[in-house]
Amino acid sequence: MRVLMITGYVTIPNRPEFMRNVTGFGYMVRDIASGVGSVHHVDVLCTDSRGDVFFDAEVQYLKRSFSLFFMNALKCLPIKSVITLLKKYNMQRGSAIRLIYYWLMTGYMSNIIKKGGYDIVHIHGCDFSTDLWMKVCESCNQKFIVTLHGLNSFSDTVGIDVASKQYERDFLKRVVDGEFSITVISSGMRRNIEKAFGVDKGKNISVVCNSFSIPERNADLNIRKHYGIPQEAKILLYVGNISHNKNQEQMVRAYNLLPEEVQNNTYVLFCGADHSKDGVLQNLIEGSHQKSHLVLCGSVDKETMANYYQDANGVVLLSYAEGFGLSLVEGMYFGLPCAMHKDLDAFEDIYNERCVVCISDREDESVANSFVLLLYNNWDSDVIKAFSGKFERSAMAKKYIETYSKVIKDELL
Repeated sequence: MRVLMITGYVTIPNRPEFMRNVTGFGYMVRDIASGVGSVHHVDVLCTDSRGDVFFDAEVQYLKRSFSLFFMNALKCLPIKSVITLLKKYNMQRGSAIRLIYYWLMTGYMSNIIKKGGYDIVHIHGCDFSTDLWMKVCESCNQKFIVTLHGLNSFSDTVGIDVASKQYERDFLKRVVDGEFSITVISSGMRRNIEKAFGVDKGKNISVVCNSFSIPERNADLNIRKHYGIPQEAKILLYVGNISHNKNQEQMVRAYNLLPEEVQNNTYVLFCGADHSKDGVLQNLIEGSHQKSHLVLCGSVDKETMANYYQDANGVVLLSYAEGFGLSLVEGMYFGLPCAMHKDLDAFEDIYNERCVVCISDREDESVANSFVLLLYNNWDSDVIKAFSGKFERSAMAKKYIETYSKVIKDELL
């Protein structure tokens, strides 16, 4: 099987041009490509960067350059495809300019598809550019599938513009109408789509859960020594860039409700860049009488996260909207129990009573109680590690390959 993956970007350590966007999405797309690439031929086209062909983890990343785009300009989609989108959606100026740029790529993309002999094209993400990529595939009679890594139009806490949210809603309506097939990364995402559009079961909506991939621990970094944490103290991790949607503020509020002896013996490490720009989390921390136990670690690269997980006692995720919850299964790989809200999309995929503390409501007191259970329950790390095998990269790749085969055979429509 030959697969072409189309994505805005990937995150690849040690390649500076692919470290401009260091995100869970970027790492995950790379893992999907390399997982499938370990079994079948995979090419990746990154639409938001330019550069030469190179290979990474058994995957070929295709060349992107303005000269190639202009050389294939006569093969571009009709300009009507752009004008229709511009008229339909009141998109921001930056989005409109990017859409025109993507349109200039469609001729090159068409050329790649026609010459590549691909069995399927795998498109990552749902935005205005997705419409163009699907049209290119249709013009080439090429089978394709789209993966949604989250639902941006179902929550007010996700910071994207109104036009983009409306596009996603229109896109999903086309899905439930049977126009094309998609995959989502959790059972809750599929259920939310079905509920929103009043369908019992979307046959063409497949669930393929994310996987984890953790580099080996960095022997030169001692987390407890680095942050001055006593050996006997307990550590809770909150992994994710700081934002209103990630809800780190509730972590601090709940921590402040813990009994004094628990606070004295517990440190919380927030691993992620601060994109909030409003200072709310920092002010909450400054107002805590145990502010030295609430540590903003900043952005932590994937190669260092193993050190954090290795020294922690549990992982917490309190997001308002979350397609999956990768930090939880990464923690499980190290035998760590985790706590999560029951209303998160991936709850039914991740939950196991021997691994997860279920937070049944969003009250701060309930979250604080979950911390006590997380820290003082008698967890079996071997059981937790075994359960994490459900999310290994090979299992994810196998599921994607099975889904590709169904799309190729028209079994999902």
